[in-house]
Amino acid sequence: MLHIFLLILKILLITVLILIGLVLVLLLLLLFVPVRYRFYAEKHDNFICKLKASWLGFVFCFKANYDENGFVYWLRSFGGTLVSNEDGFSEESQEETDTETEAAESEKETRMRKKAEVREAKKLKKQEKAETRKAKKQEKREQAEAGKAKKTEKQEAEDAESDQQDGLSDQMIQDADPDREDRDANREFAEDHSEFQKSPETIFTRIGKKFDRFVIAVKDKIEAVVRKLRHMKDKAEQYKKFVRAGTTKQAFQVLKRNVILLLKHLNPTKIKGQVTYGSGDPASTGKQLGYLSLILPLYYNKIDITPDFSKKILEGDIFIKGRIRVYNILYYCCNVYFNKYVKRSMAYLKKISGGNK
Repeated sequence: MLHIFLLILKILLITVLILIGLVLVLLLLLLFVPVRYRFYAEKHDNFICKLKASWLGFVFCFKANYDENGFVYWLRSFGGTLVSNEDGFSEESQEETDTETEAAESEKETRMRKKAEVREAKKLKKQEKAETRKAKKQEKREQAEAGKAKKTEKQEAEDAESDQQDGLSDQMIQDADPDREDRDANREFAEDHSEFQKSPETIFTRIGKKFDRFVIAVKDKIEAVVRKLRHMKDKAEQYKKFVRAGTTKQAFQVLKRNVILLLKHLNPTKIKGQVTYGSGDPASTGKQLGYLSLILPLYYNKIDITPDFSKKILEGDIFIKGRIRVYNILYYCCNVYFNKYVKRSMAYLKKISGGNK
C-alpha cells in the first residue's frame, strides 16, 4: 500500500516538474527568441506594400499586403489561419458572420422600439400628472378666491362697526377733555422726524460708490496677479534647481545610454532601396536634397536617392529586414526604471509638480 502511494506521489511530482519546465521553456522562448520582420514597398505605376512578421518560424506568422486590389492580412499559427480578411477565406464563417449581424441588427431594432414605447408611455404619464396638478391648482385657486371674498366682506363689516365705536369713543373723550385735541397735535409734531431723515442718494453718490468698488476690484486683481507671478517664479527656481542637480544629470545619462542601446537594437539589420524624386521645381528639389543630406549617415550605402530636377516624380522601392527581441526591450526599460538616480529625480519632479495643484 505504501509503495503504491509513493508511486502515485512520484508520478504527480514528475508531472508538476514537467509543467513547470514547459512554462519556463515557453517564457525563455518568449524572451529570447526574436520576432523577425520583413518589409517591402514599391511605387512605379502602382503602389505595392508587403509586410511579414514571424515568431519561431511557423508558430506565429503575420502577413499583410496592399496593392491596387486593397488591403489583405493573415495571422497563422502552425500553418492554420487564425484571422484573415481575405475574400473567400471561409464561406461558412462569412455566413455565420452575416447571420450574427442580422440577429444583432434585429435585436437592436427591438430594443430601440421598446425604448421608444417606454418613452412614449412616460411622456403620456407626465402629461396626465401635469393636467391633474393643473386642475388641483385651479380648484385651490377658486377656493382661495371664494374664501378671500367672504373674508373681505366680514372684515369690512367689522371695520365699519369698529369705526363707529371709535367715533363714539372719541366723541365721549372729547366731551370729557376739551384740551385733548391740542395735546395730540403737539405729540404728533414732536414725533415727526422727517426733517432728520437721511436725504436720498444723488447720481454723484452712486457714481462715487461704483468707482470705489471698481478700485477695490482692480486692487484685488493686481494682488492676485502678483501672487501668481511670485508663485511661478518660485516654481521656475525649483525647476532650475532640478535641472542643475547632480542627480538629474546622472539620471539623464542613464536614460540617454539606454535609449541609444534600445534604438540600436530596434534598428533594422538590413535596409536596401532606390528612390527617384522630383518636385517639378529645381529650386525646391535642391532644397529638399539639402535637407536629406543632414541625415545622410542613416541611409548612406543603403538607399540610393536620385533627384530629378526636370519633372515631378516619386518612384522607387525599399526593402527592410530586422528582428525585435523582448528581452532586450525589458532589460533596457528595467535599467531605467530601477536606477536610483532616476527614482530620486522622478520623486523630486513629482514633488515640485504637485505644488501646482
